[in-house]
Amino acid sequence: MRGFWHSTLPNEKASFISFAAVMCAALWLGLADGFAKLIPIGIGCIAILILILLSIFGAIWARSYTGLIRWRAGLIAPCLLAIAVILCGPAAFISRYTSAYLYLHSHHDEFRGSTVKGYSVLPFREGIPDGGLAIIRTDLLRPDRLPQSSMVNLVGERIHYCDKIRQVYYLCAYD
Repeated sequence: MRGFWHSTLPNEKASFISFAAVMCAALWLGLADGFAKLIPIGIGCIAILILILLSIFGAIWARSYTGLIRWRAGLIAPCLLAIAVILCGPAAFISRYTSAYLYLHSHHDEFRGSTVKGYSVLPFREGIPDGGLAIIRTDLLRPDRLPQSSMVNLVGERIHYCDKIRQVYYLCAYD
């Protein structure tokens, strides 16, 4: 009895492999910093280019097949490309969110004592030369809605946006 992988067409196998590469690159992108982000971006772009080429050639190869196999050969790559494009953003966000949550869990004790007007700051990732991410604990106003002078007192720069990690913890990006 033949398994799934043995019964697929060559362009379907290549499409599945390229799709997996795009999704892994998206997850890696959420965890990478600085120049390390260029690696998953490059891998993702190459895999998407392969999916686009497989979409074109899949339609050409499909002419030699009949019936349902023709549809399957011609549509697998465009469908996987669409799914990859839709899922890349959430996959990168989820990996960044998960790593911030785990970092918060392992450094939870560092929040005690260090407060600036009801806000506690734990640097998460530092940018080069500036910017980065910080985990901010507060029961008050969201950190990205503070006046700019308060933002500078907290992280040293202006806060762009904040995503809630837990009840009183925010993951904030600053420049």
